[in-house]
Amino acid sequence: YKKVKSIPAGETPINIALSSNSKWIAISQGINGSKEGRPDAIWIMDRKKMEVEAKIDIYLTRYRERRDVFPIFSTDNKKLYTVESSTGFLNVVDTSTWKPLKKINLGAYPHNPLLSSDGKKLYVPDLYSRKVFIVDTERDQVVDSLKIDGLPSAIALNQDEKTMYVADIENHQVIFIDIETHNVIKTVSVGTSPQNLILTDNIFLYVLNTYSNNLSIIDIRNKENIKTLDAGILPKRMAIDQTGKRLYVVSEDASIRVIDLVKQEMIKAIPTDIT
Repeated sequence: YKKVKSIPAGETPINIALSSNSKWIAISQGINGSKEGRPDAIWIMDRKKMEVEAKIDIYLTRYRERRDVFPIFSTDNKKLYTVESSTGFLNVVDTSTWKPLKKINLGAYPHNPLLSSDGKKLYVPDLYSRKVFIVDTERDQVVDSLKIDGLPSAIALNQDEKTMYVADIENHQVIFIDIETHNVIKTVSVGTSPQNLILTDNIFLYVLNTYSNNLSIIDIRNKENIKTLDAGILPKRMAIDQTGKRLYVVSEDASIRVIDLVKQEMIKAIPTDIT
């Protein structure tokens, strides 16, 4: 593993999303010093050319700062959703024109959005309203919410999408919830400030714990935390490769850790110039 290329991605890139057709990469931007509070919120990269195709302006309240922005493409790639933590809005963008279509008010500090497998529902955990909002993507409106006894920062769904797993950064746990009844099935303790979740093979749930600098592995069949791996200093993001055999963790120590999901061991830490 080694870094092969660097591509300009704006002054303050935060999060990225890849369209399912692999045509576009959406790169969210944070604060860029705009006094009007109108930075280019999203850069759209043509994946083949690795060139900027569009820059999307999403208006903010005057002098309002833009912080975490989470982009996600709809399943058919006709829309791009962006969740703005600082404003509490979910923005809907038309990918044929890259123009905003709608702004949906969610709550106080929404985080990592997740689409259902059929793309008909978008789940958005909202930290300070202590809820997970459920958005109908055909009508683009909130149709339900799940109340959480804690501060939800990320979610995952099991294969039949009857159980939701919610990372709770207040109580340092993952909450198992029956989506239909909204009842809590189980809580499993993890590290400090769990920020991201990834479920593999409908068996192992990987939990990235930012302030304890580690990765918890939960066996969802037995509902147990079975292993903890080093994840670098202040790990913030993780992603799985297409084979489902490698997990990549990005930390604030300017490294990317590669986890072998078969052996559940770290293979290597790749140094970068990312800060």
